[in-house]
Amino acid sequence: MKKINLISDFYATSPYGGNLETEDREQLAKDFQEWFDEKMKNFEFASRFLMCHLGDPELYNPHFTAIVTNTIAEVMQGKKATGYIEDYIPD
Repeated sequence: MKKINLISDFYATSPYGGNLETEDREQLAKDFQEWFDEKMKNFEFASRFLMCHLGDPELYNPHFTAIVTNTIAEVMQGKKATGYIEDYIPD
């Protein structure tokens, strides 16, 4: 997974970035990255249970999709698809 560093990017381009010492900015960025990485590990851990459930051939086939929010979970089966159409994606 590509590492992102939102805080470093913010301070590199923000006029307010000069208010913190370089060491403080580096520590803030490091702390944020560690927090973000831990959240992504938790997300992957939780996601694998749903992936495993959807992979049960007695319950589902490869045309099922799940959408999960903080208030609802939906399982849907696709009946027809166009395939990938990338004509309208801006360059």
